Amino acid sequence: MPDNQINYSSYSTIPAYELMPSKSEIEKINRGKVFIPCEAGRGCSFNCAFCCSSSIWNRRVVFFNTDIILKQLDEIRARYGEITIYFTCDNLIYNHDLIDFLCKALKGRELKWQCRGRLDIDCDYEKLYNSGCEMIMVGIESAQSKTWKKIQKGRFPEDIIAKISDITNIGLGVTATYIVGFPFETRFDVSNTLLHAIRVSSNPNSDVSVHALTPLPKTAIYDSYQDIHFNNGTDLVRGLEFSDGLLPIDVSLIKSDANLFLGFYSFNCGIDNIISIAETATALCKTSIFTNALLEYCKFTIDVVFNLSEDSYEQEKLERKIITLIDTCDFLKNEEKIVLRELFEIESCLRGLKQLDFEKFGMPQQFHLARDAGFLVILCSYNFSKIFNSRLFSFSMNMYAGANSYAIIFNPSNKKYVLLKTGTSIENIVYSTYLLRK
Repeated sequence: MPDNQINYSSYSTIPAYELMPSKSEIEKINRGKVFIPCEAGRGCSFNCAFCCSSSIWNRRVVFFNTDIILKQLDEIRARYGEITIYFTCDNLIYNHDLIDFLCKALKGRELKWQCRGRLDIDCDYEKLYNSGCEMIMVGIESAQSKTWKKIQKGRFPEDIIAKISDITNIGLGVTATYIVGFPFETRFDVSNTLLHAIRVSSNPNSDVSVHALTPLPKTAIYDSYQDIHFNNGTDLVRGLEFSDGLLPIDVSLIKSDANLFLGFYSFNCGIDNIISIAETATALCKTSIFTNALLEYCKFTIDVVFNLSEDSYEQEKLERKIITLIDTCDFLKNEEKIVLRELFEIESCLRGLKQLDFEKFGMPQQFHLARDAGFLVILCSYNFSKIFNSRLFSFSMNMYAGANSYAIIFNPSNKKYVLLKTGTSIENIVYSTYLLRK
């Protein structure tokens, strides 16, 4: 073995977890969630045309020995307590012996965990769930089998929607990612992918994101399609902070050597605002009840997304994009637009995407009981019961009181909520708060 390669089978050094932020600091960054990375191996055996992993690792996967993995788990447990482990290894679930070992080890330590996988390869998802697995991240990339073939993704699973439904019904969460901006896809292809992403996001216990394709060196797609253009805002530069955008001198430098600054570029795919499309589609996927209300009740078409202007990635600006999207729907009545804005705001809060000023909705006297018990109360100007209780818009419910539900009581600690009439009795509210605590 060359001197510059690590012998992973006898590797004995673990990450310096003591240098990582404290649990409380991570909770602030991740909105109450704590995920601690753990390495079980490196590399990838697949050959996706948009990923440079195959060039870096020559399609090899090397797994750590079990002792070093257990050492990491024990160090994480000692520092952070009962939190969620995130295995960074791309190909972990295909090592059946290692997965069997880890499932037993994680269950014995009462640790929750998450990992990555693929939908075109069979896996015992029930075994993962029973050992404490909370979520599996999968790259769907595109809704077109022809695109899967071009990006060398493998066998396109025609039953993606059904398969994700089966996984989430077990109790496992699914984080699905899509990519738009392939230079060979048409606008119709992109529309199809966006609608597919929205359908997947309608599954309970799912989280969907749409990304704009970033050209990467040493990838098959970049070797074949080098027609790119400057586009500040791809995933690789979202984490960079620019107070007033890039300075002219920065732009000049970036444009002077595209190969060096590919993170600021996108492929010319015939769609100018591809990053804005990806960001807006992600926002729509994060609020699937609202989005399905648009699609099913308001005769909304995904083509509206293509007409939105380019903007940088910030949650506040994404919200403004959704409001702009609603306002551009000339076929909607003003009262329908008001209802949709309110629904989007409410679901954004229920999904943990934003903090909502609940007090601005006003509150009947009897609902102060729920607020004093630590619950949040949202008064609605519209009867959302039809939307929230429709089979098309499934969302975890505990109770449904009557046909004219105009209030939502929300428990922020476990994300449960109930819908009630604004004129409901105090007894009903007391019973609701009891259900929300269970």
